Amino acid sequence: MTLHVLADPHLGNPSPDLEARKAEAFALMEEVAGIISDDPLLILGDLFEKVKPPAWALTAVLRHLGYEDTYLLGGNHDTDEHDGISPLDVLAERGNFRVIRRPELLTDIGGFDIIAVPNVRRAWFAAAGGTVAEQYSQMTAQLTIIIDDLLAKCDRTRPIILACHNTIAGAKYNSDTQPNIGDSSEFMLPLSVVARPELECVLAGHVHKPQTIEGACPVIYVGSSTLHDFGEEGQPCIMLSREVSGANIETHLKSPLEFRTFDINALECNTEGIGRCFVRLSGSLPSGAESLAEARRAEVLLEQAGALKVGKSVIKYTSHAAVQSTRMTADMSPEKALEEYIELVGGDYATRRDDLLEKHRELVKEGVGA
Repeated sequence: MTLHVLADPHLGNPSPDLEARKAEAFALMEEVAGIISDDPLLILGDLFEKVKPPAWALTAVLRHLGYEDTYLLGGNHDTDEHDGISPLDVLAERGNFRVIRRPELLTDIGGFDIIAVPNVRRAWFAAAGGTVAEQYSQMTAQLTIIIDDLLAKCDRTRPIILACHNTIAGAKYNSDTQPNIGDSSEFMLPLSVVARPELECVLAGHVHKPQTIEGACPVIYVGSSTLHDFGEEGQPCIMLSREVSGANIETHLKSPLEFRTFDINALECNTEGIGRCFVRLSGSLPSGAESLAEARRAEVLLEQAGALKVGKSVIKYTSHAAVQSTRMTADMSPEKALEEYIELVGGDYATRRDDLLEKHRELVKEGVGA
């Protein structure tokens, strides 16, 4: 038997292009439906980008999923942290969708017992007062008790998995910014609380970067099934299929759109597949109107090549050598200053040196009435 696992689709995300994201949502759900066949599907949170997703995002799910058993963990994006309202409840009223709103045990799902833990938030405990450290300690203690209780109810003849949607200590993000304990509503789960020796593994969502953390059992972040910004450029979108035998089968999804950065100094690079990409320019150019025009011409080339959308460039405009020079002083004659400028700038200025100096002399003569 097989359990199929998907994480963080974030359907309903309109950025950076609404129409492209709509098409992506329908294509992704159709691709997932083709992979799972008649096996159960577990979605590790954030099926939707927002608590109130657009109608097209709900339609994409209802059109392709729910014909087989589908289990949905509540995520931090698609479940309101105060009153628990979620678009997942709409799905629960139709088809074979089961929404996990609080920690519970799912028995014999694809041959596994699954301890399912939706997104855990500090806000749930903040009302009790106390410092952040005290709230964190209370949450850790209560979660430990809950997992212990659910473990005791598992059938030990079946492999046991813990599924969750949270940051687990040791997880790495795509950016350089790592959340700390107590950051905003973030609750970082201690590795020792979730990674138990009784478990075959932990399957986790929320952190978009695919990775495995070694603990008493492996903690596997499947990674987001769609890409969200240039910080995830080059990251594979994976659907994990877990066999009862313990084998993992990774399917690289073809539907998700990509992000790609092009160096403005090497635009002859391969643009194959650019029609599925959100793109931007990087590199460095000297300051000035000519460089701005060059950057715009490069953006037009990417648009003409069929890019979905050309985003804001991250080109570094460097100061002109002549601006930073100490060789040009206030007591220089205008002609000497021009000679120094031509030498510093070089290029076309150097090839036209004699013409420029002659033009300068003519202007000087006109200026003094000669």
